[in-house]
Amino acid sequence: MWTEVEIASDLECQRTYNSNGEVICGRVNPGSSICRGDSGGPLVHLEKRTLIGVSSFVFEGPCDKGQLVGFVNVVNYLPWIYEVSGVKPIN
Repeated sequence: MWTEVEIASDLECQRTYNSNGEVICGRVNPGSSICRGDSGGPLVHLEKRTLIGVSSFVFEGPCDKGQLVGFVNVVNYLPWIYEVSGVKPIN
C-alpha cells in the first residue's frame, strides 16, 4: 500500500515539530495517512526513484485527518550508512 505525500515547507515543519532539518514533514490526503505502526516505511521520490526519508512519527490523534507526519531525512545519515554498511555511493 502507498500514498502520495505533499512535502511541507521547512518553516511549517519547524513550527509544528520544532524540527531542525533532520526531519522531512509531509501531509497526505485525509483517509490515507501513515499511522502508528508504519514507522520505518520509505518516503520515495518517484521521479528520481530515490529513498529520501524513513517514516518516524505521526500526529497525536486520528491518523486520517491530514496532519503533518514526520520522516527522518536520510541524507543526514548517508556517511554513517556508507560506513556501517560498506556500500559505496554511486557518483
